[in-house]
Amino acid sequence: MQADMTAHISPSTYTSERVDMDHYRADPGLYMIYLRHFVAYEWFCAEAAGKDVLDFGAGTGHGSAQLAGVARSVTGVDVSDEAVAASRRAFQHNNLSFETIKPVEEEPLRFADGSFDVVVSNQVIEHVPDARGYLAECHRVLRPGGVVFVVTPDRTIRLYGWQKPWNRHHLHEFSPGELGTLVGEKFAEVSLHGTTARADVLAREDARTLMLRRATLPFTLPGLPEAWRQGGLGLLQRLNARRAGTPSAIDFGPEDVWITPDAKAGMDVCVRAVRRG
Repeated sequence: MQADMTAHISPSTYTSERVDMDHYRADPGLYMIYLRHFVAYEWFCAEAAGKDVLDFGAGTGHGSAQLAGVARSVTGVDVSDEAVAASRRAFQHNNLSFETIKPVEEEPLRFADGSFDVVVSNQVIEHVPDARGYLAECHRVLRPGGVVFVVTPDRTIRLYGWQKPWNRHHLHEFSPGELGTLVGEKFAEVSLHGTTARADVLAREDARTLMLRRATLPFTLPGLPEAWRQGGLGLLQRLNARRAGTPSAIDFGPEDVWITPDAKAGMDVCVRAVRRG
């Protein structure tokens, strides 16, 4: 079994999975995870030019640095002191800053209402115990007419309808309709997109997630205790790491992965919405 994302800086309530480029270049499956992050931030950049942006769950800062290339200012926040320290070491720009925050379940963001034009959330909401509270904070710190982006794995591709996430760090995974409805409770002009890829690359990713869906069934059935899911998935991950062979060559790149208005595109649910005035 190959974990969906295995580079960790430290455990946290959410955003516990963080992109480390040396790690992600080592394997096609991991590189695809990186590219999904990269193309999402490229999508955000089209809206962020000349604006004040909050990267809500910035991890080790790669995406925040992408945004800083076009935005007026970028503030990257994360619950991990270690991730924020790594971001500050790696990325130093006059319009870019990083801060440690508490989980929104414990403490609201320190920013005043209406502080940002754009809020981006890339592969974060699936880790959050209170998704509504998280989105409420996105809404609060946005200026009227500001835009929020939320990108998260599409459960309709990855899981059986009744199945718990096979990524043990994910608390809940969303379908396009579910996430669109949730975002629509606070925001207007909700539009659904999806991440897709070159046909052969997408087929391999579908095969990978199908294998994981089936292999993890003993630990992801509904009604099972969370401790059983966590322990079983952790065991499978360790066993997989021991028997991992030489990874295959990477034969795809950023030009082969993109975001499309089709919400059922294949990998991620990508939502864009506007704060009501």
